[in-house]
Amino acid sequence: MAEQLANHNDPDDREERSDDGWQDLAVANPTFVLERLGGECGDLQFLRELTVNGLDAIAAQHHPASGRVVWDLDWQRFDASGGRVRKLSVTDTGTGMTAEQLRYYINQLAASGREQSHTANFGVGAKVAAGSRNPHGLEYRSWHQGHGALVRFKRHPDGRWGLEPQPWSGGHHDYWRPLDEQDKPWLLRGQDHGTQVVLLGHHERDDTTRAPQIVSDARQHWITRYLNNRFRQFPDGIEVLVREHHGRGKPGQLTRVEGERAHVERRAVCGGIVEISDAITCWWVLDDDHRARRREASAWTSSGHIVTVHGDELYDLVGQTRGGYGRLQDFGVRFGYERVVIHLQPQVQPQRLQTNTARTTLLFDHEPLPWARWGDEFAAAMPEEIRRLQEHAASTDGTPRQDAIRSRVASILPLYRLSRYRPTQPPRPSPATADRDAPPTKTRRAKPTAPTTPPTKDADSIFTGDTASPNPADGAPPADVSDSQGDADPIVDLPDVAWISARDGTRAAGDLEDQAARYHPARHELTVNADFRAINDLTTHWQRRYTGIPGAHAVIEAHVREWCEQVLIEVVLAARNSTWSQDQLDALLSPTAFTAALLPRHLLHAMLQKRLAQKLGAPRTGTSR
Repeated sequence: MAEQLANHNDPDDREERSDDGWQDLAVANPTFVLERLGGECGDLQFLRELTVNGLDAIAAQHHPASGRVVWDLDWQRFDASGGRVRKLSVTDTGTGMTAEQLRYYINQLAASGREQSHTANFGVGAKVAAGSRNPHGLEYRSWHQGHGALVRFKRHPDGRWGLEPQPWSGGHHDYWRPLDEQDKPWLLRGQDHGTQVVLLGHHERDDTTRAPQIVSDARQHWITRYLNNRFRQFPDGIEVLVREHHGRGKPGQLTRVEGERAHVERRAVCGGIVEISDAITCWWVLDDDHRARRREASAWTSSGHIVTVHGDELYDLVGQTRGGYGRLQDFGVRFGYERVVIHLQPQVQPQRLQTNTARTTLLFDHEPLPWARWGDEFAAAMPEEIRRLQEHAASTDGTPRQDAIRSRVASILPLYRLSRYRPTQPPRPSPATADRDAPPTKTRRAKPTAPTTPPTKDADSIFTGDTASPNPADGAPPADVSDSQGDADPIVDLPDVAWISARDGTRAAGDLEDQAARYHPARHELTVNADFRAINDLTTHWQRRYTGIPGAHAVIEAHVREWCEQVLIEVVLAARNSTWSQDQLDALLSPTAFTAALLPRHLLHAMLQKRLAQKLGAPRTGTSR
């Protein structure tokens, strides 16, 4: 970079010399181009561009690269205004620039002191990403070999962009003005080189230290969080410092920004590398101290995520609510994904890898990265540590079954109270349909009939409920679902549920043998036989469909139990909240009735298919039995 800077000291070098009469391409409307490109940049991209400029300026020094890049207040304006004017600035201890170099690099749309290419630098970074969002100006103060110069790149009231004329002590104006030692920010005092850039915003009183509106999380640490999410690490010997907590009070202390890798490695309990066809994936499993990691979320993305790496920069970071966890699941991490971090570094020829203008996404041969293929390859080579994490997380995953069932039945509780039973009466013949050939008879007054004795109840009457139902001739209204049975609310408490199995010794031989469940009215308890073949068949069926998926067995068993439990609990709710005789109630809540309730397959299969797909993805193809 130093050689390139030196090569542009001569103003005549700003125009390309051509001996063959060739007229080089010029930009007729640079204002339109600048603002159009600025619209393609993210609102925080200027933080990246100005930080990289500072890192490159330090690296361009002849002695071993060491120095600082500091995001801070512009203390000169702050002190001169009594703390009323707050402008964000970034200062580096790099090589600095002369006045002529400032004019060339700042006032040329695609000029850069770094190598320009599709993979290295576009030459439009800071002036586009930062300039387009600071129409009141970007103020550059730079010292090179002890000489200081100031230029201000801003938007003219008529819409033009360029360098604002600066007043000199002699009364004339030029595109720059000289600076002395007193004009230096604190970081450059005593040094003969370095650059400070001040972001002036939209007007003189605009507070540019405050986070833009687009920042919704960690607004007090917006610069730190962005830089940690943007950079994997910084070069050895170079410190990046940030002063935040500006607000209306006293500015905060300087803190060091290290990049994401340092934070990940401090929180990792294990890690490793998986090589796939054209990329290297570095992975880590974070510790299970979720509370402590949440406290660090203002400084870095302290939960699971996947990013791509190009150089020392991170790309393709997707927020949790916008599909970040979904991308981890596509890599086979379906459980415990909030603890897994993956850095994916493509291994291809440099010319095949590009970035978009906003520098948020990597492109492979100008196309999106092959996420699906990479995900399949990583899942096939799943590290054993991540597999064990998933098995453990799957066994403790999800809402407790009782809470899930309670939330589902709460909205339809009235449906568990059946209407009163009333026997269906045969239609009475009307005079119009009576037998017209019958001989005429004398009309006689009907004699009162003696009351009849109710028939003796037999086995069939258990399910007719004649003795428990009112006589429809007594004037009761027709039965419907809104028919109330007193003012009492239906019973809403769910029974306690205990699963028993001969495999763990909780079910004795002969107890509930080949039956689904038993209900204990006095204890309001439901005992479910985990060995019942209708339950085991469902579990086995889905475990075969998800063979090889870490944590799938535990999730499938939990879901099968939950939905079988739901069916049995609904039988108890409906039976207890409706009018039945004691014999009817005993029959409805018998082991035989519970067994019959779990025999239908279609609805249970459909619900399990939906829920397991949400948890585990689509099942493996193949014929199920």
